[in-house]
Amino acid sequence: MSARYRKHDGVEVRPDGDGAIALHVASGQYLELNHSARFVFAELDRHDTIDALATRVVDHFGLGMDEAEEAVRELLETLLAEGLVTHDGPEPVAPERESRRTRWWRRLRGS
Repeated sequence: MSARYRKHDGVEVRPDGDGAIALHVASGQYLELNHSARFVFAELDRHDTIDALATRVVDHFGLGMDEAEEAVRELLETLLAEGLVTHDGPEPVAPERESRRTRWWRRLRGS
């Protein structure tokens, strides 16, 4: 069973230009969300898995699935660390990832 993510109950979101500010009222933790992060955060109302969120990012922004999944996973890790998102199900496991710079170097070298 995959973890399902949702906004923490005490979080309020306010539009801010193209993005938004997500604020956990009780703790005072907040995070500025860019346009794409605002989209994903709004999609958390559906209480979904990383795969489902990534699929909607692909549909909305036209990214490849791997890129969308990586972006959603990184965003959720940040939101979890800030206490703005919670999840049900097993503890999410972040796969070992190499940095974009490392991937770029590997591709450049052909390895």
